[in-house]
Amino acid sequence: YYWRVRLIKNNQPQTWSQSWMFTVAQNGLSTQDILKEKYLLKVYPNPIKEVGVLEFSLPQGKEVSITVTNLIGKTYIIQNNTYLGAGTHIYNLSEMKLAKGMYMITVNLQEESIHQKIVIQ
Repeated sequence: YYWRVRLIKNNQPQTWSQSWMFTVAQNGLSTQDILKEKYLLKVYPNPIKEVGVLEFSLPQGKEVSITVTNLIGKTYIIQNNTYLGAGTHIYNLSEMKLAKGMYMITVNLQEESIHQKIVIQ
């Protein structure tokens, strides 16, 4: 499926957003669930109290970007367009010293993106 959005401000339609794509799995799993299983993506513990870890595995090397975004849109970059080889990759989220709150981790793996909500307590 594809969708776009358009703002109507003062009864004047604005330009359409870019197209976004999503799929619906027949087995009840979302595309994100399938990607998390494919790359063995884990964030633990969640919620994070003191020490938090992001872990994922690559079956083959890929260029990877990892960002953490808070609810107001401030983005923290963990990894920016860096080639990572095949294998397990582990990041200590505690080193970022994030304030308490809710965040979205995005792992961009060239043509695929995985999103995981985390809570810092």
